[in-house]
Amino acid sequence: MQSRMSPRRWWILVIVVACCIPSSLAFGQTPPPAPTVLWQFRTSGVPQAERFNLVQSRLHFEPGAATPVHTHPGQVVVTILEGENTFTMNGMGHLYRAGESFVELPGETMQARNAGTTRMSVMATYLLPWGAPLSQPVPGDTTPLPRPTTSYQFKTDVAPMPEPFDVVQQELEFAPGAATPWHTHPGLVMVTVLAGELTFTYQGATTIYREGESFVEAPDQLAQARNASGAATRVMASYLLPVGAPLSHPQAAPGASPSAEAPAPATLPNTGATPLAGPPAWLAILAGAGLLIGGWSLRQRKIER
Repeated sequence: MQSRMSPRRWWILVIVVACCIPSSLAFGQTPPPAPTVLWQFRTSGVPQAERFNLVQSRLHFEPGAATPVHTHPGQVVVTILEGENTFTMNGMGHLYRAGESFVELPGETMQARNAGTTRMSVMATYLLPWGAPLSQPVPGDTTPLPRPTTSYQFKTDVAPMPEPFDVVQQELEFAPGAATPWHTHPGLVMVTVLAGELTFTYQGATTIYREGESFVEAPDQLAQARNASGAATRVMASYLLPVGAPLSHPQAAPGASPSAEAPAPATLPNTGATPLAGPPAWLAILAGAGLLIGGWSLRQRKIER
């Protein structure tokens, strides 16, 4: 005699399978969107035998504004965020446009000016001897006013880095609800909020950073950044990383099952989360539909009897 599953047992099976389907598939939920990388530049850092200062600035040049002819006591990495920068270094001129970057080395003579008709803004990361000024005007300089203005600036101390390393500059935008994965960094990271607010969880504590506020992430510390507000958030970040290292290493969320796998490591310039592996959505839907149809068929047979 051929045995048949009773309707009661069939519905129990349906419920068990439904419980096994991830909630993100069962209810159509998706992981939060990743932040968008607006600008990114990577270059070699000048080794630092002694402790030094890392400084992050955002500068604005109105039409006609210029720096004096000057030198820097340390390395400076610059990215043009808007407008055009007419830049002269050691007597050689070059025009840099939005999205382009360049490096200034210690002792080189240079000048930046806005020869255009719209505002020019730059993001600058300075690696300076501890306690040194950002720049030193060349004696006798007669460059007329106006000068650029600084909207954000933040400085921190860094331990000696005598071995080669990389410097990365980045500007990120977080749409409402966007978040990074839980992650660690292989090197030090400095972040400044340019617009909106950023909810940042670091070493178990959550802080909301608003426009003009900055913070530092130490290497190998678990963290997550997200935009919990209803408006876009923009940040600029400066990384000091081992040569060739990724910006971050995504990790499993705190409290996740030990058997849960962390997302694959992020690659430049991606900083978004990689969803944890799971069954394809179409397979889960197909299985659920098959169980429901089978249950309905058994019920119809029972009614027909």
